[in-house]
Formats: sequence, C-alpha cells, structure tokens
Amino acid sequence: MPTDSREHARLLALTHKSLDLLEDPSVSRPAARVPWGIPVPDRPDQT
Repeated sequence: MPTDSREHARLLALTHKSLDLLEDPSVSRPAARVPWGIPVPDRPDQT
C-alpha cells in the first residue's frame, strides 16, 4: 500500500491506463440453454 499521495496517484493512473487497454470479453451460451439471448452471427447454436 502506498504511503504518500504521489505514489498513490501514480499507481491509480497506472491502473486506469492498464484498464483502458483491456478489451470487452465475448461470451456466448448454447441457444438451447439461453433462447432469449442475442444470436451469434454464423453460429445458430449460440446466443
């Protein structure tokens, strides 16, 4: 845990920059289990 505010600010900025680099995950489920889901293009068995 940082003890001074400058170090805390640096770690906070680094964390935010790292999070900005992450992409949203893509998750699908079998259409038989989740019939109300949004269909996956070219995968009629997935929603």
